[in-house]
Amino acid sequence: KIEPHIGDAASLRALQAECASRGMLLMLDVVANHVGPIHSLQQVAQLGPPVLNRSDLAQFHTLDRRADESLQQYIDAPVEMQQAGSGCWPWYRFGAGCNRTIILDGWFGDLADLNQTVPEVEAYLLDWIGEMVGEYRLDGLRLDTALYVPNWFLEKFQRAAAVYIVGEVTTLNVSLHRSFTPPLTGLLNFPLTSRLPALFSRGGSLTELRDTLQAQRAAGYPAAGTRLANFIDNHDGPRFVLNHSLAQLRSALTFVLLWHGVPVVYYGTEQLAVSNQTDQRTAQWPHYGTTQLGAFLAQLHALRRAHGLAANGSFANSTARVLSATAGELTFERAGLLVTVRNGREVGEPGCIEPRDLPPAWRGVCGRDGPARVAQVLSAAASSVGAAKLAVARPWCDAAARLCLPAAAGGEPSAFALSHGQS
Repeated sequence: KIEPHIGDAASLRALQAECASRGMLLMLDVVANHVGPIHSLQQVAQLGPPVLNRSDLAQFHTLDRRADESLQQYIDAPVEMQQAGSGCWPWYRFGAGCNRTIILDGWFGDLADLNQTVPEVEAYLLDWIGEMVGEYRLDGLRLDTALYVPNWFLEKFQRAAAVYIVGEVTTLNVSLHRSFTPPLTGLLNFPLTSRLPALFSRGGSLTELRDTLQAQRAAGYPAAGTRLANFIDNHDGPRFVLNHSLAQLRSALTFVLLWHGVPVVYYGTEQLAVSNQTDQRTAQWPHYGTTQLGAFLAQLHALRRAHGLAANGSFANSTARVLSATAGELTFERAGLLVTVRNGREVGEPGCIEPRDLPPAWRGVCGRDGPARVAQVLSAAASSVGAAKLAVARPWCDAAARLCLPAAAGGEPSAFALSHGQS
């Protein structure tokens, strides 16, 4: 059933139909790890379906409950996942410093942890998600707190849903993160994106971004990592722009939208009245006006469509490749685009790329035609509302026939593509 405070079945069907009519997909954020806050047996009785409101609490884990401890006493002081050990967050190297049993079976604070080993609980959750996807024609799911759910159940949950699931596995541990896909089709890319705020700052180094990308490539994620969801901030941490310049924000967004994977832009990013706030859950309304950041995001989406990177595009599942990296800038190529992102640090020598490192179509660019065939296709200067054309900054070739890309003013990102004629 749909919670009546937020709508009803007809409303959700209408939302799905409106999304489909606009070529949009509808994903639902769901939880299979726990229920809402539980502070009394009376609250348990209000949970609704009989399988969840049992008075003996068999539907929940009651890890380490003493024989003389009443159910209410356990509710008052359950074993919580925060007690798993100081060695857990953010690496979760299970052992002496991080107890995996508590991670899986401990309560999420006051959120009662569901016991999927109880057949009735397992069946209820699998039937529920299958019915939700089928009844409302959902295109995908975000699975909250997937790190705290056993993999054997995640495999069944994925199979019952039969749509793309992006799981929340909040760790920097690449090998642990990789172990959740499969069973899940996709993951929020915390090992990478948790680092982005630090790396896209003057004190960060984009060589560390390169190293993290290489580590993820070596881990062998399914589909070469194209099902990982990349983002710069979310509802559980500070908004990116709160501690960064707009140029750093634009570079980070350029990376998220043009690197391979599923790009995620948290709501209100383009509205500084929403995103430049200490409260990361500041409401979007009434801030819906046209902004320069909105125009910049539109540029990025236009690039994705023009180069086949958007949904159903010829290169939607293509992978990106790092060409060069320094502390202050990183250049990568994908689907014929050369993209440079920057973190605001001073950049010494211009970034020049060896001919052998260029994409095949680019390798003659320093020949007879010269770099005149290279067109700039991304510019912060063109993001002012109503701007008609991009500012022109030409690359050049050095004596070693390397293609050298110009630095952007103010540490802004840049992107270049081959043109078929003079640009």
